Amino acid sequence: MRKSTLLTMALAMVVGTTMGQKAGQIKAQKKDKRSYYIEAPKKWFVKAGLGYNFAAERTQLAVSGIAYGDGVSTKVVTSQPRRAAVNAGLQGTVGVGYMFNKYIGVCVNVNAGIASKKYTYENSSSLAQPFGNSISQTQQAQMPVLVTPSFYFQTTNKDFNLYSRVGLALPVYQKIKITSESSVGTTEYAGTTTMKTDFCPGFNGAVGVDYKINDNFHFWSEVSMLSLSLYTKESTITSYSVNGADQLSAIPENKRTTKYTEGQTTATGPNYQAKYTIPFSTIGLFAGISYHF
Repeated sequence: MRKSTLLTMALAMVVGTTMGQKAGQIKAQKKDKRSYYIEAPKKWFVKAGLGYNFAAERTQLAVSGIAYGDGVSTKVVTSQPRRAAVNAGLQGTVGVGYMFNKYIGVCVNVNAGIASKKYTYENSSSLAQPFGNSISQTQQAQMPVLVTPSFYFQTTNKDFNLYSRVGLALPVYQKIKITSESSVGTTEYAGTTTMKTDFCPGFNGAVGVDYKINDNFHFWSEVSMLSLSLYTKESTITSYSVNGADQLSAIPENKRTTKYTEGQTTATGPNYQAKYTIPFSTIGLFAGISYHF
């Protein structure tokens, strides 16, 4: 009896010790796994890509720089409401990012236009009156450079991950070049107006997918959104031609520049107009390659 009791106690001690060791190993494994996901090494990445922006809202485009009176109008009128944005069209983007852990990081992208969308419409405003009921106008803008600092969030799968980012949109280069072409009968007018705008931040965001090609290179694709409108500050007519012949000298220099104020009054003079907004809000589809190190 004593021997069986001692044997039973010994077996119990062995089993208890083994189970304790296994429990400790499992606990350590869980801790290591948790550490892998939460305390992952910090990591940098750079990215580049191309995409196309679509206008996100119905708005009015400001129209200026077409034939009127002694040359080019400095008046501001608007087209009929339509889905439009100055930075709609083909764009390029480059960026750099830093991951604090497997889930959260920050990134800064720089976006610039490559080929902006052209808008063509009939204008029947006071600008058209000297020439008849309406004129046809095509307008295209060269957008400013936008910097978009964002918080970056992602899942932690092995190869295929979902991500999102949200942050600000900062127009660091605030000049917009608007090229206008107008036709009245057989006469063709062309002009370029450079717009300066006030600094006004907007918001940007995106949701996308990231596919790991190898340890360093990833393919990414995203749907992005930009909410931004800039207020005009000053516009200057820099070129003007009629049927291909340069006619800029026909416009007095004191009529080439228009300043924009919060409220237009007779005291401000003929070269002052009320401020208006230039629409930038878009929804974009982008794709590219990123390098992680």
